[in-house]
Amino acid sequence: IIDKAKEHLPYGASNIDILTQLQHYGGKTTLIDFTYNLHIALFFACEKNISEDGKLFMFPSEKFPEKNDIEVKKNNELIEQDILMMPTGKDPRIIFQSSVFVHAHKGYIAEKAKLFTISSKEKNDILIYLRKNFNIHADTIYNDMYGFIKNLENHSTAEIELYRGAAWHDKENYENAIKSYDKAIEINPQYAKAYSNRGVAKFVSGDIAGALLDYDKAIEINPQLAGAYNNRGNAKFDLGDKTGALLDYDKAIEINPQYAKVYYNRGIAKINSDEEKDAEQDLLQAKKLAEEQNLNDVIEEINKALQQLENK
Repeated sequence: IIDKAKEHLPYGASNIDILTQLQHYGGKTTLIDFTYNLHIALFFACEKNISEDGKLFMFPSEKFPEKNDIEVKKNNELIEQDILMMPTGKDPRIIFQSSVFVHAHKGYIAEKAKLFTISSKEKNDILIYLRKNFNIHADTIYNDMYGFIKNLENHSTAEIELYRGAAWHDKENYENAIKSYDKAIEINPQYAKAYSNRGVAKFVSGDIAGALLDYDKAIEINPQLAGAYNNRGNAKFDLGDKTGALLDYDKAIEINPQYAKVYYNRGIAKINSDEEKDAEQDLLQAKKLAEEQNLNDVIEEINKALQQLENK
């Protein structure tokens, strides 16, 4: 297999480079992938099957002899020994993933590993932590053309579920909307908009505590998602936390000064906080933006609020 594969790779490619390329494109080899970076290992333990516990296996590297290539016997058979292989190529994915390989001549590793179980409840938090602090996420882990295509497929599927959820929401079928957002998040656990939208569906279903958790998660993933701040402000206002609501509305406007609906929401909050003068300014700004953006349903709400303010 190695000799035949050489015909499809640059001249002089080592046996380990050939085997890693074969494995990369789905070929069957005697290599087992590992990383010497604990954060990368955590990502792989948490990335898939978000509703199931993850497992992290740790082997002591000193148990395996280390080589830069795999020797082949004269009869074309691989050496019958487990070997720790350090790749020598410049594949961007292998480099970022701090990849190492064990050539397991029996197809498995007999050496006992330390096993760590990652609770499914902790997976999302770990993925968010890795993204924020170490820039470890799907786009950086799978950073070649093959990975780009796979990520494209996953994002596309997650977006389909997001739009499906929005369609259910428009039909006021919030239970199915939440299920679709659940699927979007399972496909892409870093999908901030899916968390924010699911929060809205939970909010109108009466699950305000669940909505707040989703808004918090959306903001944690993407601190520049103005809609999540607006939605969280609505939930806080509903709970009587007017100060917290106003802070979230302020942040949403700071991120997106053209966000008509959030000016309206802040105006309503100020009316209820006895800040009529500031409330009127917000409502007039909301109306100006809504008219520019042809948001007729929002304009209608704003006019009612302005009339309410005039009658106070």
